Formats: sequence, C-alpha cells, structure tokens
Amino acid sequence: MSDRSIYRWALIAILTLAVLLGSLRLNRYTLTYGDEARFLILAQSLRFKHNYALVGAHGPVAERQYPPGLPLIVALTMWLTDTGQPLNTSILPAKIAVLILYLVALLLLYDLLRQYRPPWIALATLLVIAVHPLITPLATEPMSDIPFFICQYPLALADGASVKLDCWR
Repeated sequence: MSDRSIYRWALIAILTLAVLLGSLRLNRYTLTYGDEARFLILAQSLRFKHNYALVGAHGPVAERQYPPGLPLIVALTMWLTDTGQPLNTSILPAKIAVLILYLVALLLLYDLLRQYRPPWIALATLLVIAVHPLITPLATEPMSDIPFFICQYPLALADGASVKLDCWR
C-alpha cells in the first residue's frame, strides 16, 4: 500500500469519526447562546419571503450584525425539507446542513495544511480538531463559526500564494 493511499484512508477515517461525533450531537434543540435562534429566524424570514429581517425584534436593526451566508444555507435547507413553520421543525435539518459544512471545512483545512506541512502532520492536526471538545459542538450548531472558516479559505490561499510562510516550513 502506498503512502498516498494510506493518507487517503486516514483522511476518510478522520472524516468518518467527525461525522460520528457530530451525529451524536444531532437533536431538535438549540443551545442558549441566542445567535443560533437569530440565524434560524433570519433563515425563516428568507424562506417565507419576509426579506432579511428579525421578525418581531425591537431596538436597533439586529440583522445587520449577522451575515446572510448561513441564513441563506439554512433557508435553502428549510425549503428542501419543507420545514420552517413552526420554526422548531427546522432545527434538525439546519444542524445537518452545518455538519455537512463542517466536513467541507475539515477537507479545506486539510488541503491548506498539506500545502505547508507533510501529510502526516496535516492529518494529525485534522484529527485533533475533529475530536476537540471545544470544536465538536460547533459541528452541528447553526451558528456562523464553521461557514466563516470556509469563507476564509480562499483568503488563506491567496495569502499563501503571495507570501511564503517561512515559520511553517
């Protein structure tokens, strides 16, 4: 078996472990942070064409604090699964969508690390992240942390292409 195929199987094993750990956290409840509820409400407003607004919110325009990327993804998930009314029916599909985004983020991180370090270090780093107790809760919560990393990936690639990261070599 070649090194390349060993690394490929190790990557598949790590991603499978990440899915397993994420799946254990799938439920129909949100945490008490509040942000995930806001993202769900914003997605619901997009899904049912109420514009991009926190329906029923008082005070300053809070939706300006939340980028529309995740609510668009969750609104698409609501549309595909025909959920959103009442709002709690869309929690589980939203969490599954974030779990899929988490897998994409792990793959992108592996690709980024592999450009600067040997594959075994990239895999070891990925494994630590996949099982880290402070990161795994984010794998299923409808908050912006995981999509934010995915948005940063092209910037990291552009930065790596223009500046040599000597401290990583």
